[in-house]
Amino acid sequence: MCAEHADAYLDALTQNEISKSPEVAYRAAVNGWNQAARELPDWPKIQLVLESRQKIITLPKTDFLEAFLMDLEQLMSSLSH
Repeated sequence: MCAEHADAYLDALTQNEISKSPEVAYRAAVNGWNQAARELPDWPKIQLVLESRQKIITLPKTDFLEAFLMDLEQLMSSLSH
């Protein structure tokens, strides 16, 4: 099992309309494989990577007031200690 096999599975799910939610079925299969690889002694120790669905939105520092940035820097510094 490798990433190419997992991708082929997703393609088959999508193209053949095997599942109403191919992405959900794919993620469940990959998560199941990874769990088996961690917990079953005789399972191949291959971990498959899932792309993050997290969306990160950032704004440039120039969009914020200097006083806010200074307060933020102080906060982050105190939290790191």
